[in-house]
Amino acid sequence: YMSLMHAGKLPLLAANVLCKDKKDFRCQYLGQKGRRYVLLQSKGLRVAIFSVIRKDMTKRVIGAARGSMDVEDPVETAKKMVTLLRKKEKADLVVVLANLNIQGRSPQSTIKFLRKLGDATPDLVVADTMFDQSSGNFIHKIQRQQGPPIVGTDRFGQHLGQARVTFSRVGGKARVKDIDVTMIDVAAEKPDTRSVPMVADMLKELCRVTNEPLGKAHIKGKLALNDDGILVAVMPCR
Repeated sequence: YMSLMHAGKLPLLAANVLCKDKKDFRCQYLGQKGRRYVLLQSKGLRVAIFSVIRKDMTKRVIGAARGSMDVEDPVETAKKMVTLLRKKEKADLVVVLANLNIQGRSPQSTIKFLRKLGDATPDLVVADTMFDQSSGNFIHKIQRQQGPPIVGTDRFGQHLGQARVTFSRVGGKARVKDIDVTMIDVAAEKPDTRSVPMVADMLKELCRVTNEPLGKAHIKGKLALNDDGILVAVMPCR
């Protein structure tokens, strides 16, 4: 997956993931041009984006796949990144991709994370697995009285959203007034021609890995989620 994302020019921005052994082949895929963030210019607005992941994430990955990678405290990393992006990179808008939520306790993990940041607060947070455990309903946005809006992704990231930022610029400094988030009906959108071949490659790799424990007993039928959220084989995976 890391090599495919690299080939597709999708940067792995996890700012709190360290690579202890620089000779570890995974190190070449972390970040973009030596940085763990990206800078974008849009209509005079300078936008910075970075991400952090849960500290226990590496424990959920087998050692052979994890290699020399380790994870630092996401709060301390985020404090440093927000300060750097605002002061050094002169970012007008800072967005953090927070992969911190725990299923069944969403979105408390992300809210707790934001409270610990103090003055080093981003302008927009995109959080993972934002859904109500009891109903399974997707929580697409949380707007608190203080702090940035939290935009959610559903349990498996199967949606598309758009954030519209309203801002003014006085004396060369931008001031964000409002961030309005809307959801887009993915089913009505045409597939992105650039993404289709990359997704096909990822599916092929998923099939290869899934088939490994089964030896020659290849999965038949398609891979899909049933009503209980369990992955079942209902598609040829060869």
